[in-house]
Amino acid sequence: MNQEKLKAAARRLFVPNYAAAAIVLERGRGCRVWDGAGSEYLDFGAGISVNSLGHCNAGVTQAVTNQAAALNHVSNLYYNRPSIALAEKLLGACFAERVFFCNSGSEANEAAIKLARKFSSLHHANHKREIVTFSGAFHGRTLAALTATANPAYQEGFGPLPGGFVSCAFNDFAAAEKTIGAKTCAVMVEPVQGESGIHPAAPGFLGHLRNLCDRHNALLMVDEIQCGARRATHRRPRRPRRRFDGMLPPPRHPHPHRRQRRPAPVAAAQPRRCRVGRGHVPHRPRRRRFCAGSCGIARGGTVE
Repeated sequence: MNQEKLKAAARRLFVPNYAAAAIVLERGRGCRVWDGAGSEYLDFGAGISVNSLGHCNAGVTQAVTNQAAALNHVSNLYYNRPSIALAEKLLGACFAERVFFCNSGSEANEAAIKLARKFSSLHHANHKREIVTFSGAFHGRTLAALTATANPAYQEGFGPLPGGFVSCAFNDFAAAEKTIGAKTCAVMVEPVQGESGIHPAAPGFLGHLRNLCDRHNALLMVDEIQCGARRATHRRPRRPRRRFDGMLPPPRHPHPHRRQRRPAPVAAAQPRRCRVGRGHVPHRPRRRRFCAGSCGIARGGTVE
């Protein structure tokens, strides 16, 4: 089938929710890709940040080939060596103590939202369920993540949306202090907003959010899916001068509500996202925030 027939078939068969370029890519190498007619292009998006090591990277290709020949999808009902090795490597390079693997950034944010609500239901009164997000943010396309995004252009036609989300102006210190209060169970923020442009948090703003969350016993959730992992903090938060804007609490701080979470792009060839966090939220017997059956994903943590 020639290129024109392939493009016509795609327009006929696919749901038209993407404005795809009128080319059919066949192969790639490094930052270059080629269509069936042999035309060469530069991939400046790296497959929307998935192919961060380039197309057909030799090491990644060999690792995928070896794994496909050994063991494929086994679900989350069993442990597997690659996911354990990845968790150890990831947690060894950041502040976190535990990881939840999932398929996309939306699912990582959904898991964070569920965790915040679950924690609040165990430790606070029913009125404390609101999650504060910020103008210009993008947290995903699933329904709760879409509500957290607070952009009418993305939300149009998908109502009624889930309740319990409040939007605040980004980088507005006074607005944040007014919005975050007794009803707030969590604050979700991007250190560098990417969907609405390239808008970093103003100096001191993330530290301001940290202090407000501590004051009101709320969780601070940091979404680094667009900007990439380690943009918000030095990989070793034990170094006080490198802690980004006072956002991270001191290590082993006794405050029980200083829980951090940041989903990080960890994929080089296969789409994969995760949520990581510190264990400052205390366990209570028979009242754990996430236990078996409380949150799951079909392919997260698999060996594909």
